[in-house]
Amino acid sequence: MLTHVVPDPQNYVPGSLGRELTLTLGWGAVKRVDLFPGGCADPGCDADHGFDGTITSDDIALRVSADADGEVALTTALTFARALSAALGRR
Repeated sequence: MLTHVVPDPQNYVPGSLGRELTLTLGWGAVKRVDLFPGGCADPGCDADHGFDGTITSDDIALRVSADADGEVALTTALTFARALSAALGRR
């Protein structure tokens, strides 16, 4: 997944490069489980509500910012993302 960040969305010109991007790679091989005690809105409740939680993919996220990393790094990251997408699409 490729996410672009633009500083002034109302004046964005389609096809132009924003100020940063995040490339997220979801391999699907690793999951993270976050558990926490369940509860309710009653502050006086002492019942056991079990556990709540989420199962989340442990993706790899690469964030590149023109302000922090430079315009060349941002362009290079976009080129890399496109090449990776093209390579995976050929399978």
